[in-house]
This record gives sequence, structure tokens and C-alpha cells, in this order.
Amino acid sequence: VLEEKHQQTSSVALERRLSEKDDYIRQLEMEKERLLQDIVELKVKSGKLLKKLKEYKTKSESLQRRSASMETSELDLAIQEELNTQIKKLEERLSELQTEREKETAEKDSLLKRIDVLVAANERFTEMKERQDVQMEIQVAKIKELNNKLQQLEDWGDESEPKESKVVEQVQPQIEAGVSNARVQELEREVQDLKVDNEELQALLDEEKANVEILEKRVQQKDREIQELIEKIDLLSQDSQTIKTNLDSLNQQKSKETEDLSARLKQLMDKNTELTQQIEKMRTESLFQSSEQEMKLQEQLQQLSAQLQYKEAEIVHLGERIEQQVKEDQTQSLVQEILVKNQEISALKSRVQQLEADRQEMEHNLTLQITKELASSRPEEKQQPRFSELERLNQELQEEKRQMEEELQVLNDQVLRSLELEDRMKGTVLELDAKNIEIEALKTYVGVVEADKRSKRRQRKQFRAVVHRQWQECEEHRN
Repeated sequence: VLEEKHQQTSSVALERRLSEKDDYIRQLEMEKERLLQDIVELKVKSGKLLKKLKEYKTKSESLQRRSASMETSELDLAIQEELNTQIKKLEERLSELQTEREKETAEKDSLLKRIDVLVAANERFTEMKERQDVQMEIQVAKIKELNNKLQQLEDWGDESEPKESKVVEQVQPQIEAGVSNARVQELEREVQDLKVDNEELQALLDEEKANVEILEKRVQQKDREIQELIEKIDLLSQDSQTIKTNLDSLNQQKSKETEDLSARLKQLMDKNTELTQQIEKMRTESLFQSSEQEMKLQEQLQQLSAQLQYKEAEIVHLGERIEQQVKEDQTQSLVQEILVKNQEISALKSRVQQLEADRQEMEHNLTLQITKELASSRPEEKQQPRFSELERLNQELQEEKRQMEEELQVLNDQVLRSLELEDRMKGTVLELDAKNIEIEALKTYVGVVEADKRSKRRQRKQFRAVVHRQWQECEEHRN
């Protein structure tokens, strides 16, 4: 009876431990299912993110095509260098992420292998328990049979002699002691083996529990990173929409202003060319006419100057002759000759003054003629000199040119701001491409994990089949 109680107690303890292990394994299975559901949700989210990324990429490419015509070579070089730098950084980051993914994949594989080992050990432990239960039932049946025989012997002993009763009493403890001692030793050995296996399983389960906690933390971290990526993508979506709207409005405004300025500039350039041609033509004509008249007057002045010098020389010569004639008492004739010469000199001086006045009058008439010719094209402004009008128009053209330069500077500033926005968009697109690569890597990692799980399940089924077949062979061998 004590042996039976001991066996029942040990079997209850083993059943309790087995139930605890089964509960823990069920928890692990539920955790696996939850992780699989999270992976499916992540796949759905990654699909949505990929769709958004493709849309953003298409939009950014269209924006790049729109703004490509406005980029200069220097800006292209600067943007290209910046893009190359960002690409190098992203490649380095991608290589680091790939290394981390490989490490996580290796750790995941090792954890899955350990879980499979634990499952196999649990199944073996369960089979051993079932076998022990069967053996316990057999032993209980044998004990009941022996108890029945002992009861029969006791009944026979009541009817037989006291000697036979003594023999039965001596035989019964020996039989029970022999059977119970052998069975107790066998059960103790099995219990010892089960304890060792249970300790190993407990250590493995503790280790797997720690590994599962680490994996849960990593999964939570990945969830947080994915949530942050989603938030960043939403912000980038809003920014890209705002940037697109601003760029569209700026492009429309800039196109309109450029067209207006081009038309206005063309008109002003045509007007300036026409006025310049007129001014050059009039200047050439006036210079040619004035130069001819000045040359004529200059020749006349030179001739008169030569005559004046000649007359002065004659006066000097006459003075000398007067002195000689005074000496020779010929004063009367010399005085008359001197008076004649003085009259000739006065006439020559008057002629010189007249020629000088004629020259000034000709210059004045020439200026008036030029002014009249310039004013003849605009009869409503005959009182205003054309040359002043041309100067005023020239000043207006210079002022309009300065205003156009200022407007062009404003447009250049707007183009630079647009290029800065475009640089931000390019950075955003590159970041989105990097996140797209990370999502693709996660999808690949999830696919590898699922394939590995399917292969492990197949191996587990094969292992169970092999163990079941070996168990059947052992049972057949015992029978």
C-alpha cells in the first residue's frame, strides 16, 4: 500500500510538472501565433508603405522633371555631390542593417532549433510518462490480483489448520516484498532519469524564455521603428503636397512673369534699337554737315589771317618807307598811302568779324536745323528739343533695365528657393528609398522565418513518426 501511494504521489507530481511544461509550451505557441499575426500586419503595412513610396517617388520624379529646366550647371554639380554623399551614407547604413539582419536571422534559427529540441524532449517525456502510466496500471492490476489471491488464502486459512495459516502468513510478506522491491528499484531508476531530463528541460526552457523575451523586445523595437517610419512618411506626404502646391503656384507665377517680362523686354529692346539707330543717323548727319561747314569757315579764316598778316607786313614795310620818306621829305604821299592801308586793314578786320559772325550764325542755324529735324517726327512736341527727349527716353530705358534686373534677381531668388525645396524633396525620396529597402529586407526576413518554421514542423512530424514507430517496435519486442 505504501508503494502504491508512493507511486501515485510521484505520478501526480510528474503529471503536474508535465502539465506546467505543456502550459508553457502552449504559451510559446500562442506567442508564435501572435508574432505571426504581427508579421502579417507588418506585411500589410509594408505593402501600404511601398504603395505610398511609389506614389511619392513618381511625384518627386515629376517635380524633378519640371524643375530640371531651371537648374544651372553649378547647382547640378552641388546637388550631385550632395546626393553622392547621401548615397554613400545610406549604403553604409544599409550594410550595417544587413549585418544586423543576418545576426538576427542566425539567432532566430538557433532559437527555433532549440525550441524544436524542447518540443521533441517534451514529446519524449510525455511518451515516457504514458509508458510509465501503462506500467503502473499493469502493476496495480498485478497487485490487485495478488491481493485477491491473498484474500483467498486468508479465506482458506480460516477453514484450515493454524499451521497452514502460519505458512500463508510467512509466504505472503516474502512474495509482496520481492515484487515490490524489484518494482520500486525500477521505478526509482526511471524517476531519477525523469528528474535529470526534467532539470535539463527546465534549464533549456529558462534559456528559451530569456531568448523569447529578447526577441519580444526586438520585435517591439521594430514595431516602434515602423511606427516612426509611418509617422515620418505621413509628415513627408504632407510636406511633399505642400511643396508641390507651392512649386506649382511658383512655376505658374514665374512662367507668367517670365512671359510678361520677355514681351516687355522685347518691346523695349526694339524701341531702344530704333531710337539708337535714329540717334546715330542724326548724329552722323549733323557731324558730317557741321564738319564740312567748319572746314569751309576754317579755310576762309586761314585765308583772311594770311591776308591780315600780309597787310601787317605791308604796314611794317610802309612804316619803314615812311621813315625813309620822312627822311626824304615825302610825308604827304606816305600819309595818304598809310590812310589807305589803314582803311584796308579796317575793312579786313570787319571782314574777319563778319566771317566769325557768319560762322557762329551757321553753327546756330545748324543746331536749330537739327532740333527742327528731330522735332519734325512729333509735331505735338515742337516746343521741346528732341535731344532732351532722347536723353529722357534713354534714362527711362536705363531705369526700366534696372527694374528688370531687380525683377530677374527676385526670380533668381525664387528659383533658388525652389531648388532648395527640390533638394529637400530629393533627400526625402532617398530616405524613403532607404526605408523601402529596409521594408523589403524585413519581408525577406519574415519569408525566411516562415519557411524555416514550415521545415521545422515537417521535421517534427517526421521525428514523431520515427519515435512512434520505435515505440511500437519496443512494445512488439516486449510482447
